[in-house]
Amino acid sequence: MKQKAFATRGSATELPYLPSRSHSRAQALPVGRHDMEKRRAEMRKAAKKWYKQAIHELEMAEKNIAIGGYDVASFLSHQAAKRVLAFFEAKWGSL
Repeated sequence: MKQKAFATRGSATELPYLPSRSHSRAQALPVGRHDMEKRRAEMRKAAKKWYKQAIHELEMAEKNIAIGGYDVASFLSHQAAKRVLAFFEAKWGSL
């Protein structure tokens, strides 16, 4: 389903789709073994991307440290840590 957006103080923020009360829970969530296997495959694929991106961000952080860009290096290191945690969660479940 599409996500709906709303504006707060000039910025657009995405909200996850929430079914109306007229929809049952079974209609809002995917069911069946095939759906779950498909979702797991998508998560594994996303996890690989997150891991590769985290490695790249750490490499860029190292380069920024070498040239004195400590603020950028700090930001990139933080982003890499978040992506690695997302990788582990997608790969092996909740931490």
